[in-house]
Amino acid sequence: MQLIKTLTETLSYSKSTIIKSDCIAIQFFVPSTGNTVTINSIPLGAGEERIISMSSPYIDTTQYQLIFNAGAGVNECYVSKTVIVDNPNEIGLY
Repeated sequence: MQLIKTLTETLSYSKSTIIKSDCIAIQFFVPSTGNTVTINSIPLGAGEERIISMSSPYIDTTQYQLIFNAGAGVNECYVSKTVIVDNPNEIGLY
């Protein structure tokens, strides 16, 4: 079995946006002080996470729409993606 090179990056979002996955795994996490985020019609509340991962050799190509719902908390959602890279020195994969 040949090993593949991957890179995991995490970004924080505070505005509604669309995230293109192109990855083997993606995680959405809303901190305990965060407002509910709707991700492709699925609500994710404060302190919750959603993880989507593919089995080899598949890559998730979904475009995820993040929509922040009104609330007393802050608009904050952390998104971590694990991508396959040909060059491990590549950056800016979002």
